[in-house]
Amino acid sequence: MVVRSTRDESETSTTLEIEVPAEDVERTYNAILRSFAERASMPGFRRGHVPQHLVVQRFAGQIREEVLERLLPGAVSSAIEEKNLVVLGSPRVGDLEWSPPGPIRFSAHLDLKPVVDPGEYRGIPVEDVSVEPSAQEVEAVLDRIRESHAEFHPIEGRPAEAGDYAVADIAGRFVEILEPGQNPRTFRDEKITLEVGHSDSMPEINEALTGARPGETRPFRKTFSDEFPNENFRGKTVDYEVTLVALKEKRLPPLDDEFARAVAGTGPADLHPPSAESLREKVRANLRSEKEAGRRRKFRHDILGTILSKTAIPTPGVLVESELNASLSEYARYLAANGVDAKEVEWEKVKQDARPGAERRVREYLALDAIARREEIAITDTELEAEIKRAAARRGVETSELRERLAKNGGLEALRDEMRLSRTLDLLISSARVLPSMPAADRG
Repeated sequence: MVVRSTRDESETSTTLEIEVPAEDVERTYNAILRSFAERASMPGFRRGHVPQHLVVQRFAGQIREEVLERLLPGAVSSAIEEKNLVVLGSPRVGDLEWSPPGPIRFSAHLDLKPVVDPGEYRGIPVEDVSVEPSAQEVEAVLDRIRESHAEFHPIEGRPAEAGDYAVADIAGRFVEILEPGQNPRTFRDEKITLEVGHSDSMPEINEALTGARPGETRPFRKTFSDEFPNENFRGKTVDYEVTLVALKEKRLPPLDDEFARAVAGTGPADLHPPSAESLREKVRANLRSEKEAGRRRKFRHDILGTILSKTAIPTPGVLVESELNASLSEYARYLAANGVDAKEVEWEKVKQDARPGAERRVREYLALDAIARREEIAITDTELEAEIKRAAARRGVETSELRERLAKNGGLEALRDEMRLSRTLDLLISSARVLPSMPAADRG
């Protein structure tokens, strides 16, 4: 293999002009030709006794492909090693020239990981944030837990008031000019539960429900604006009928030991039954863990932001596109989970809006990778195996099953790299200069 020339196109891409010498080509060509000849079967000849010139005529294309498949990957790998390049993704081969059995000449376009100098990264100042939950935050979570265990009781003897919960049937008919024989468009939602007076409901529905008694139907007409988000109703007029089926009030359970046991799914006979205070402490601990994770994310963002502001790091297109595709796939899954039709999304605009974030994440990765290399941070096989065991326990699967699954798609090395970068971040955080948090009024 000979690298005839190198053409650097940018800091993150280069093209190598490579030649495989004729003697190497001829040796490989003859070996493959013999293999075909030994297996060839043609009318009038015994297997393995077909003349070579007939084998060449019959299998010329297949022989050519096999020669290229055998020689080109090795030639590219040798060229990369000779030039001491760190390549991203797969090389792209082009400009192939070959007249058998002469030399093979071709170009290999390579995406490169840029050489990054992260500069000084120890002692970066970051503003601290408190990880201790406030009493109001704890109470807010406890209230949400109580809300999830609320009971609804019938209201009798009075009409609906704001704050009541109405079970209602809502029917509508579009007001529009119809062609002969055309039926009006209608819709009907039955037994839907609404909080009377809630801001999420249409004001007209709230007005119709207020003062109504179960069994009562109230009509109203509504014309939607030309800017209304739902195109089915945009600019349309609809005649509504709202029927109050039932009226209920929501009762929250008291925050006592019995409620704590209900939340935990235990009874008073348990050795250490939960109490209201233990539930409060569990909520406080969970909030503290969330705040500690948020503090780490803030430190990561601020520290890396400082490094990126002082260091020019080019963004290889192949990494940016990979990050973009991963983000778009995640967004598509989010849309599907929320019942949104992906065909209604302007994907080009979404991709354009997502690009700056993808480029930032690529630059962060390259900075962390450069620091890890300088600090010689590495993850041993023992540490990797321990993390696989922890991950398997969290997912409720066997360690061997998860390890096999990761091994199939390169996940083992991806996990090792993730652990390596996480450890690098630990170094940056532990060496940062943490400043006291500023009062909100002083931030301006």
